[in-house]
Amino acid sequence: MLSEETLLVFAGLIACGMVLLGALEIVWPAAPRGRGRRYDPRRSVRRRMRRRPPGRGSVHPAGRGYTLTRRTPIRAPASAAPAVRAPAAAITAAAALPGAPVPPPEPAAATLSEAAPAADPCLEEVFALYQERRYADVVALGERALAADPGAARRSGRPHDVAALWSVVGLAKKGLEDSDGAAFALEAAIEVAPAQERPPYEHHFLALVREEARRFLGDADDAGGHSEERLTALRAAVTWLRRGRAVADGDAEVEEMLATTLVALWPAYEQTVVVLTRHHEFHRARRLLREALADSAFPAASAQTFRALLCSTFSGEIGKLTALAIRSMDRKREGEALAALQRAEGLLGVIPQASLAPRRRQEVDRRLWWGYTKLGMVHLEHGRVDAALEPLFRALGFGDVSADQRAETRAAVVRALETVAERYVGDGQDGELEFGELLRRARELGVPEDDLAGAVARGRGPVEAVPARDA
Repeated sequence: MLSEETLLVFAGLIACGMVLLGALEIVWPAAPRGRGRRYDPRRSVRRRMRRRPPGRGSVHPAGRGYTLTRRTPIRAPASAAPAVRAPAAAITAAAALPGAPVPPPEPAAATLSEAAPAADPCLEEVFALYQERRYADVVALGERALAADPGAARRSGRPHDVAALWSVVGLAKKGLEDSDGAAFALEAAIEVAPAQERPPYEHHFLALVREEARRFLGDADDAGGHSEERLTALRAAVTWLRRGRAVADGDAEVEEMLATTLVALWPAYEQTVVVLTRHHEFHRARRLLREALADSAFPAASAQTFRALLCSTFSGEIGKLTALAIRSMDRKREGEALAALQRAEGLLGVIPQASLAPRRRQEVDRRLWWGYTKLGMVHLEHGRVDAALEPLFRALGFGDVSADQRAETRAAVVRALETVAERYVGDGQDGELEFGELLRRARELGVPEDDLAGAVARGRGPVEAVPARDA
């Protein structure tokens, strides 16, 4: 059994331990004071959320400046100052295109002294889809809503909602890399929006225009100096820049880009036309030249050069067609030869008389004369007298040939008429009239009466009295 002294020692030790534990509790408490709850780090987040400033809602993920409107009407207290509601145009100010600075939107003048209208449910749904980057769904839903009743917003007095919907559809199409569709949608937003809400839409449209123009200018630089791809890229850049100027005239950057691009455009036209002519692509060359000459911005100093290029395409194609006719005659394809010569003659008639140098026109005339004369003589050699007369008559119609060349053609015409004279007259009155027309045409083309005497004699004289038609 323990003695009294031992018990006193144990009691003293226990008392000292309790004093020590009490002192430690004071210095390092083991549990939080107050209600005794354990620390929850999420509570600080919830407290910060509760302390968020009023009016700060779900912000558009692509930028700042747009707050979704509450669905329930809000009434301002009677003692409070009038509040303003951000216009729907602020939607696109928030959703800026990449790299474009966003100007702060101008608030509307409307106040909330009366009940504010609820936000359009379709508009809110489209915003939510855009925040999730579901661009295809944005386009599908937005275009379906816009196509349902295009005039409903105007009639209901809420064009800003339709403009906002067009804007988000345009931005979604930009996300889908449909630049043309995005431009169309933004243009529609500008057209629908009230005048005071248009600047943000115009800002985004011009940002898109500048981006597309820079892309095409980069393609032009990559294409090289003498390629048709360079011209195509420059023309596309000019088209975009003019589109931007038509919507928002006076933008200094767009005007400067357009002026610089036009300076590079006209030499690109000239270089491309020269290459196309060299490769005998005359139709494409002429189309480009006419397009350039018809442009209102075309420099007058280059007009003469471009018209000379236009004439060179005609003369080059005439030479190509006459060569084709000769090859066709060598292959005994007289029908193809005649068609080629007729096309060449038609092109010659299109060229203005003053735009083709006299020496060049004489060269072209002699080529056509030679082609028609050779074709007629080929028909004569093979006994096809009727087929020979048409190309021979056409050969006589060219005036820029020598006297010896015309005499050669006239001799062939006389020989053909003498061959067919008896047959035409033997066909009766209709034959005599037809033969008389052939004689009249020969006289009009300069065949002397002395040369036609033999043909008239073979025709037994009835058509001798047929006078020549007045020129």
